[in-house]
Amino acid sequence: MSSNAKSKNKSGSLAKIPSLKQETIMHYSAFVKRIKELETLTASMTPKPSIFVIFSGNYTSGPNGKSWCGLCNAVYDFVNREIVWSYAEPGYLLWVRVGDQEEWTDPDNPFRKDPKINIKSIPAAIKWGTEKKLEGFHMAIGVP
Repeated sequence: MSSNAKSKNKSGSLAKIPSLKQETIMHYSAFVKRIKELETLTASMTPKPSIFVIFSGNYTSGPNGKSWCGLCNAVYDFVNREIVWSYAEPGYLLWVRVGDQEEWTDPDNPFRKDPKINIKSIPAAIKWGTEKKLEGFHMAIGVP
């Protein structure tokens, strides 16, 4: 589906549909399971959809839930405002929560130790299956 895809919203007018299917994943084991499912699902697709993964701190519950990670909040808002609606190719965007601040700073956090992920700071973004990765401040540079 291209970025020009449209559907009717509740008022009957045409509304743009994002090409990236978004999901939120809360734990390492859930991430490993879902990424394997997506790898299998997309393996034979042509063109192969991209899988983007954004790692951030957990969010608080409630109507104004924010992450304990300030940069993560800025990146979340920026990605939703600027990237999700402008990315033209079909794909997946996984928002992965790495834990609360204590869990994240633990050197044994599985997101830090997994060689396919190997992130040292958050927020972090990976285009899955490639070497493309941005972490921490480098990811937030483009955020106004």
